[in-house]
Amino acid sequence: MSRRNLIIIVILIGVAVIAGSQFYAGAFAYYTYESSDRGMADIEVPWKDRGLKIVQADFEAYKKWKGRDDLVLYRTSKRSWWVATLLIDNITNERWKLPYMEPSEHPNADYFLKIQGSRANPNVNSSER
Repeated sequence: MSRRNLIIIVILIGVAVIAGSQFYAGAFAYYTYESSDRGMADIEVPWKDRGLKIVQADFEAYKKWKGRDDLVLYRTSKRSWWVATLLIDNITNERWKLPYMEPSEHPNADYFLKIQGSRANPNVNSSER
């Protein structure tokens, strides 16, 4: 095999890897959110039909459960500007209008403990565990 053919093969493989990673990152993108009190975290997975409206409905249910209307839903995902297939989404999607907050170290820990406690034994408070 000549050196020229080897270079062409290496370039084609590189282009295929880059194109594949671009497609994969765009096709299987997901986005994370947290409440301002860090007690609730949620995920948006558009390719599984779990969109922003579902996340917002979950957040409204959480606010009602906590009895706090002052809570704010924050986006904890950053935009992926390097993924070409997401460029239009990065400019036009409603999720980017939500304020950004750095994700917490253990999202949902308190929320899940309370839900598990109420489901496992409704008489046991999660703080008693």
